[in-house]
Amino acid sequence: VYDSWYDHIVLWDADESEIAGAYRAVPCARVLDSIGQKGLYTASLFEFDGRLLPTIERGMELGRSFVPPKYWGSRSLDYLWYGIGAWLGQHPEIRYLFGPVSISANLPLEAREWLVAYYTRYYGHAEQLARSPHPFRPGAAAPDFGPLDAEAAMPLLRDRLDALGAR
Repeated sequence: VYDSWYDHIVLWDADESEIAGAYRAVPCARVLDSIGQKGLYTASLFEFDGRLLPTIERGMELGRSFVPPKYWGSRSLDYLWYGIGAWLGQHPEIRYLFGPVSISANLPLEAREWLVAYYTRYYGHAEQLARSPHPFRPGAAAPDFGPLDAEAAMPLLRDRLDALGAR
């Protein structure tokens, strides 16, 4: 349903005449002005605090990215981000990028707990201006990164994900 009013940033492999990846993107002000908050995909996943609206209005929602398996391990994701950068160059009013992230249920539960614990600890917002009606609840064995900052904790996260076969 959202695709009709979102832009699509497509990475095209001219040699193979096929899509090598894509991202869906939209300037939020455009959606808010024409459809309202319900026109944002993230609004179907999260309840936004009204204090977040000024940020959303100056933002671009990204989502539904994909890279076909044939292009995994290539620079496809890098090139998609170059495309996003070019798109942003045409939209100087955009100040913030945001969007939902999915974590596959195929990852071991412990790997999901580590990922959520890391990103919540180092990049979460204490006031929770966007709330999920169905938040992920880590188990009792969720990791504690102690006094480490995000940069120092990242190698621990990577090592644990590697040990779990999840990276």
